[in-house]
Amino acid sequence: MIVITGATGTLGRIVVEEALKVYPANELGVSVRDASKAQDLADKGVSVREGDFKKPETLKQAFENADQLLVISGNGQGDELVEAHKNVIEAAKEIGVKRILYTSQIGSAPQSHFQPMVDHYKTEQMLEESGLNFIASRNGFYSANGQQFFLGGLQDYQLKLPKDGPVNWTTHEDLAEGMVKILQDEQFKERYPQLTASRTLTMEDIAKEYKQDGIERVIISNDEYKETLGFIPNLSEEMKQMFVDIFEASVDGDFDKSSSLLEDLLGRKPQDIVEILNNKQLCSKRKTLDHLAISK
Repeated sequence: MIVITGATGTLGRIVVEEALKVYPANELGVSVRDASKAQDLADKGVSVREGDFKKPETLKQAFENADQLLVISGNGQGDELVEAHKNVIEAAKEIGVKRILYTSQIGSAPQSHFQPMVDHYKTEQMLEESGLNFIASRNGFYSANGQQFFLGGLQDYQLKLPKDGPVNWTTHEDLAEGMVKILQDEQFKERYPQLTASRTLTMEDIAKEYKQDGIERVIISNDEYKETLGFIPNLSEEMKQMFVDIFEASVDGDFDKSSSLLEDLLGRKPQDIVEILNNKQLCSKRKTLDHLAISK
């Protein structure tokens, strides 16, 4: 059996949908915090279990009978998140999971302006020390985030955002399909595969290829950028700083990485952020960031 965590989240939901294309429902399980939110999966025959990374006593039952465990990295950041991931690893080891596939990120590193990258690195180290058979998929940064950053900063013919560096923007859909391909391949041996789109782009690069001609890239300060986020209801200062941290980490080159592996797994080119943006209808001058799913 394959058990997938975070199945009611954005990436987890798409992974389950992809898995259902190639596996019978009775060979799939999902671990979620609230089983009622996965009732549609239960109706399809998927085994729905309640498990909370922060409640280790729930995890052995949630992972029961799992040969493979696909761990979608948890919410939050810092020591609390790393401890939650430790609970997952310990439960998986205790019940004898044969292989873990963990969703890491291309920016995983012991030091980064963007804290989730450090959390990924610490989780990878715990997996190394566990003795478990694991794969840590270093995924590209979510394309949906890049689209929201771009559209959120676009004001008439100016793109107003902090200084940035090249980022590999990769879609949830391509990542989900690629990870299911890895689950299907019991002989897959690469421990830290990079699943990315074909190229890295700065916001200025995207602006040059965007369907609206004549966009001027205007670099604003981090404080100015935080002020522009004031229209998002209940956005904490911590979250505003996280947005800024992403730009700073990109300047450091944390997300400037590409691999052809995802293309090989999919048998086609991964979706390109510029093509996606150019196929969208620009409904307003500003697109809010209130549903931004920070990649972890």
